[in-house]
Amino acid sequence: MVSSGAGVGVGVYGSASNTTVSGGGVIEITSGGTATGGTINGGSAYVDANGVLNSATVENSGLAVVSAGASANNVTVETNGSLAVNSGAVASGTIVSSNGGLAVAGTASNTTVNNSGVIEITSGGTATGTTVNSGGNVYADANSILGTTTVANGGQISAARA
Repeated sequence: MVSSGAGVGVGVYGSASNTTVSGGGVIEITSGGTATGGTINGGSAYVDANGVLNSATVENSGLAVVSAGASANNVTVETNGSLAVNSGAVASGTIVSSNGGLAVAGTASNTTVNNSGVIEITSGGTATGTTVNSGGNVYADANSILGTTTVANGGQISAARA
């Protein structure tokens, strides 16, 4: 467990499982590293190029940032948590719920947006295979790409003019 405190952090160079990062704590997944099954509970996770974040939960104002060349798979974002997929990064199988937010400047595939979840596809970003359930919101900014999308009754998509 990585707990609160200025400068408290841990680097993942190989693999880590079920790590909890609490408020103020920081975890960095470096090149070649993989973190699986953890919880970012008010803390921060940074995934460097060639790093992988698998099956994690980001919640309670936690933040996960996926850098160019890195990937995030099957991450759940909820309760004011945030996942940022930077240009050149990839996220697959993300679930966004309960005031969670996903910002996509890279590529996101097979994302599910549930009630009160929000996805913003920023300029240069691409989202494909997105499912927007009731109460979910997707915002596609100018110069972004929103590919195949399924919208349930009560789901919403807003697209900016190019």
